[in-house]
Amino acid sequence: MVGPIADLSVQPGDLISVLIGPRDGNHSCDLTAVDLSLTGEGGSWDLAREVSPDILAGNPHADAQGHKDIWHFYTEPDQAGAGESVIPPGSTLARWRSATSAEERSNRAVVLQDLLTADSRRRKTAPTACSIASLPRCAGRS
Repeated sequence: MVGPIADLSVQPGDLISVLIGPRDGNHSCDLTAVDLSLTGEGGSWDLAREVSPDILAGNPHADAQGHKDIWHFYTEPDQAGAGESVIPPGSTLARWRSATSAEERSNRAVVLQDLLTADSRRRKTAPTACSIASLPRCAGRS
């Protein structure tokens, strides 16, 4: 069990990820339960309350206030429980994660956001173009 966590600074656009890997590299008998709720000045969100009644409504999923694309669900390949990330070293995402100052992180976030929100025609020609499926092949691109 983790939490509650108090006084965590979360800003609009920030991402909170919950990663669950297999214990000892094995998902058999996995009874993991996630009870995630967030409360702050902007409102409150509760994963179970907002998603479970209509989980098939989409991914990403809206929140209870009607904000689109709030809850995202994704997977990463597991490497026998090693807990290692599949984010390629040197990629735009890896460089954002390894930024050491707020300014550097902010600058890299702009590049990452531009890459992820660019229309598909631009993505195909941009030097930073990568699809999520091809991230490992895109290591080293900025």
